Amino acid sequence: MLPYPSQASGSTKGEKPDTTEQDRFRKNAVSVRGPVWEARFRTIWNDPGMTLKYLAKELDISKDAAKRYAARLMLPFPRAGGVSAHAPTPAQPRTWAPPPVDPKMLDLHKETLIAALVANPEVKIRDLRRAHYSAAESVRANDHAWWVN
Repeated sequence: MLPYPSQASGSTKGEKPDTTEQDRFRKNAVSVRGPVWEARFRTIWNDPGMTLKYLAKELDISKDAAKRYAARLMLPFPRAGGVSAHAPTPAQPRTWAPPPVDPKMLDLHKETLIAALVANPEVKIRDLRRAHYSAAESVRANDHAWWVN
């Protein structure tokens, strides 16, 4: 894709090209790259170990411009075996386990619940859990067999 005439000539905002002596040295856009640059582009493009980001940085162009140059040079797209910075990784199973509970603390929780039951034998389990939430949840989670009996 060739740039607009104003881009190729080096002018900006509708100015005529080279209106001052310094305009001869101004560079706004490069429309055509040389054969050495194209050879380097092809080499990096066809190397599956190189990322598009690396190619763009190495050749001082944007990633979008690299894709346009690849289309212009009729290179395969998407790149065969190219490395993606955001390649999806296989999903890892979540292996979460509650932290181990100190047996002494578990025994203390059991004693708390037993004392509450002795003090009020008619208490419902729901009310016991509300009154002694930490102890009840700790015992229920770590010694379920004791909790159900």
